[in-house]
Amino acid sequence: MQAPFRAALERGARVARAEADKQSALAEAAARRDVEHAAIEAEARVRARRAEVARVEAEEEIAAHELMVRARELALARERIGWQAEDERRRARAEVDALVGRGEAEVALARARAEVEAAAARARVVTAERLPELAGAVGARFGEVKVTHIGGGGDGGFGSIAQAVAGVLELARRA
Repeated sequence: MQAPFRAALERGARVARAEADKQSALAEAAARRDVEHAAIEAEARVRARRAEVARVEAEEEIAAHELMVRARELALARERIGWQAEDERRRARAEVDALVGRGEAEVALARARAEVEAAAARARVVTAERLPELAGAVGARFGEVKVTHIGGGGDGGFGSIAQAVAGVLELARRA
């Protein structure tokens, strides 16, 4: 009597143990699957984070390069502006030098003209001062003029003498 009861108990225990082992294996498989899922998700998150970090680093590197390019452009523009300013200064200096040179040339020309006019005025003054002597010398020589006439001219040679006297009188009037 006890043997069938014990066999039934043993069979129930084996079934319960098998059921427990099955549940344990299922729970272990589910845990393994959950761990694998978690590992895959963690790895995917790590990859996504790495990709995000790489994207941010690339954007920062691009921004840094753009800043360097802009800085170079600005430096070149500043340099170009400096060259243009120096060129403008040189042109302005050249224009000023040219104007100064023209002014000096005009002053020199005006001085030269003034000197010429002063010399002409001094010559007229000297001529006017010496006019009486000149008239006396011409008058004293008038008696000694010998006229020789060759060729055709109806004035008899006295035309040139009249012209000379008219020239002396004109000089006297101007002085």
